[in-house]
Amino acid sequence: MKFIMSQRIFELLSLAKDGRAAVAVIVAVMAPVLIGFAALATDVPYWYGTREALQTAVDAAAMSAALTGFNGTAAQTLGVLAADSATSRQFDFQHPSPNTNFIMTETSEQPSGSTLYTATASVPLPLFFSVLALEGKRPEASASASAMRQARPASCVLSLTRRRKNAIATKGGGAIIAKNCGVFANSKAGYYAISAGDYGNIQAKTVGAVGGVTGVPPGYNVFQNASAEADPLASMQNPPALPAGFQPCQSASTISNQDGAAFSGGACFEGGLKISTRGTVTFGPGIYYFSNGNLDISGASQIVADGATFVFENNAGFRVSGHETRLDLRAPSTNCVQPNEYASSAISSAPSGICGVLIYQARNDIAPDALHAATGRVSGIIYAPGASLRITGQGTLAANTGSDGTSGTLSVVADTIVVSGGAQLDASAAPTMTSYAVYLAK
Repeated sequence: MKFIMSQRIFELLSLAKDGRAAVAVIVAVMAPVLIGFAALATDVPYWYGTREALQTAVDAAAMSAALTGFNGTAAQTLGVLAADSATSRQFDFQHPSPNTNFIMTETSEQPSGSTLYTATASVPLPLFFSVLALEGKRPEASASASAMRQARPASCVLSLTRRRKNAIATKGGGAIIAKNCGVFANSKAGYYAISAGDYGNIQAKTVGAVGGVTGVPPGYNVFQNASAEADPLASMQNPPALPAGFQPCQSASTISNQDGAAFSGGACFEGGLKISTRGTVTFGPGIYYFSNGNLDISGASQIVADGATFVFENNAGFRVSGHETRLDLRAPSTNCVQPNEYASSAISSAPSGICGVLIYQARNDIAPDALHAATGRVSGIIYAPGASLRITGQGTLAANTGSDGTSGTLSVVADTIVVSGGAQLDASAAPTMTSYAVYLAK
């Protein structure tokens, strides 16, 4: 009995010894594979990060070249600088290591005048632990990006907000018409930087946005994901302190008589000005300041201005309403101060208007502006970079003719622009005005 038990114990020990040998063989065979997988698990995430950084580099290079319109060697040099700047010189394309390549090319498209800029780059991927698995063979990362520089008419309807949805919007039968110029929104908002919905309509030479455009038929040359458009009056300073010739300001004035009124040489209105008359109110050449109160026009008022600029600051804006209210306004074109010279040091005690500017609302003034049911024929720039503009109730705001009878222009620049309720904004720009849309094409 004892002999049988000893024999079985010996057999079990032998089996255990053989199992340990088998495990040792399996480990010996699988060890390189396991080490290779572990090495790749360490290196592959780094490679993905490298490829993403390389894509960022070529995106920046293509956009920079397209924004400037450089060609040839100049485009190559700028692309290299932009790629290095965007990645903190991770790849140092200015002093490339062996097998690191960067190429900029451009392709002109005629007769549109557009140019496609393409940046292509490749770099060897670093090997850390995977050098054992790949036996020293270095993989390569490559990336490519193309940006289009598209010639287009200048925008005459421009929203400057960077984040709001429906930065430019039409709804409820509202329409924006800009047949010889563009409509553009600097908003990054997804599909709704510009929207034409609920029977809204946008017709323009071009329609574009930094974000997305929805509801606008493709036939109007729609482009999305474009570079932001520059503020056309970025060099213009905020309203200066009022010159002595304007002091003291008129306070919270109201014009309600049947005969109307006439102003000339400029004026200031502290607390705003309300006009509700069946007569005509005339504003002669000059700058008219409104502070801490709106310019409120209603009733059947007829407002005429030739060579006047209306400046709003300190929570002041304009409100125009009434089916019988009419505006006949022209911005200054002669004997006026240039926008980039509009500063307290350049304004005399009896200033002329600001050339080409009909309405200037201070950048930090967010008081909303509105035109409801009224009809406005105006020329010049309506500039309200921090404020919203709403045109509603079948109101119309359209380009006026020049004082000499020639076709006038109307540009609207605001934080947001909404046209609804059967209203219409009809903008126009000088035919010689041209700008470029720049956006990633591939």
